[in-house]
Amino acid sequence: MKMCVGPLCNRPVVAKDLCDAHYKQFRRNGKLTPIEEFATIEDRFWKHIEKRKDGCWIWTGPADKGYGRLYHEGKGYQAHRYSYEQHRHVRLTKKETLDHLCRNTLCCNPEHLEKVSLIENIERQHLYHALVAENDRLRAFIVSIGYDPETLQKVE
Repeated sequence: MKMCVGPLCNRPVVAKDLCDAHYKQFRRNGKLTPIEEFATIEDRFWKHIEKRKDGCWIWTGPADKGYGRLYHEGKGYQAHRYSYEQHRHVRLTKKETLDHLCRNTLCCNPEHLEKVSLIENIERQHLYHALVAENDRLRAFIVSIGYDPETLQKVE
């Protein structure tokens, strides 16, 4: 069996003298670099987390439709759902949804996630967007009457 010619690789060849991971990497970047091996899915998760001062744990890895995607051993997970399950010691069903209380869909901090029904999650999203729109409308009004919306002081 032929082995991959990629750097520091001992996997079997899939195409063009490369293993599956190096072949995908070469097609994506045009370069070959060593493939990182992770002992556990938890190692892979923490590699892609950036903790911010506001408390959010921002997912810096791959994303799909605004949500972090975690891949391990050929299986994909939503990063925030994985984090919630691991830190809360629960298993979510496919029908259960999580609401990002911080409104950042890349946040994986379980303290910023709440398990809610799909209907409640949608209603919260609509309410949030309505409040943002109303806030923008009020700020524009305050400016139009000659006040600074930050300090509420008359602008001269």
